[in-house]
This record gives sequence, C-alpha cells and structure tokens, in this order.
Amino acid sequence: GSRAELSDTGNLIVIDKVSGRILWQSFDHLGDTMLPLSTLVYNLATGEKRVLTSWKSYTDPSPGDFVVQISPQEPSQAFTMRGSTPYWRSGPWAKTRFTGIPEMDETYTSPFSLQQDANGSGTFTFLHRNFKLPSITITSEGSLKIPLYNGTDWELYFEAPVNFCD
Repeated sequence: GSRAELSDTGNLIVIDKVSGRILWQSFDHLGDTMLPLSTLVYNLATGEKRVLTSWKSYTDPSPGDFVVQISPQEPSQAFTMRGSTPYWRSGPWAKTRFTGIPEMDETYTSPFSLQQDANGSGTFTFLHRNFKLPSITITSEGSLKIPLYNGTDWELYFEAPVNFCD
C-alpha cells in the first residue's frame, strides 16, 4: 500500500508504506503553478522537461494553450510558449536575474536559482527566500503572474506580458 503526505512546501507526495520510497510527487508534475522549492527542468540527454502548463480556462483545469519553460541555450531564458510559438520571454539569465525583466534590476534580491551543466540539463528553482512571493502561475490567457503579500493584503507583484509587444 501507499500513503499520501502534504509537505510544508505544498508538495503532495505518495509514499510506499513498506519501503518508504516516493512513488509520485506533485513537484514533478507542476500544472499551472510553481511553489517555492519546485523546479522547472530540461534535460537534453533524457528528453525530460518539467514545465508550467496553463489551464484551458479559469474553470477548466485541462491543459491549456500556454507552457512556461526554460530554454537549453546558455545563458538560459524563460519562455511562455503558445504551442511552438514564443509568446513571451524573460531575456537571458545573468547569475541572479533575467535581464529582460525590468523589476529584476541590480537591487533585486532573487528568490530564484538557475543552474545549467555541461551534460545538457538545467534547473530553474523557486527558492524559499521570500515567503511574501508564494507562487508563480500561468493563466489560461498566457499571463505569468506573481502575487505579493504586503503584510495585510495580496497584490500583483509581477505580470508578463504586460502588453502584446513584449
């Protein structure tokens, strides 16, 4: 048999009761939302890709038209794709930030890590540094949204694209 556990990070984990081995975990199957400690992945050798996939609509959670992924080129970029067509891109990763996102200037304290290796794999991790940024979501309309808790209420911290010329 198996059991399910919901970790403090929001990762739903199915564990084999006998061996204690993880059989499945939600952080390997992200859906439309990335939580702290979850990871976008590409691996050119194995073909593995871990992406965010939009819902078909606000009320229909079946896979929608938009996918958020990191690219394998160096330096990597984040892309929102609509099918095989780029819909939005972050600009190249520069150690702690994406250069195409104005909010990520030199004063920005990044809750993200992007690692690439010589074997053709890369990971983009949403670290746990800032609990005020709880998630990254791709909407059914293709907007990448990050909310911010300001101490009393939620507000939209980041949204891309802002307009169609992004």
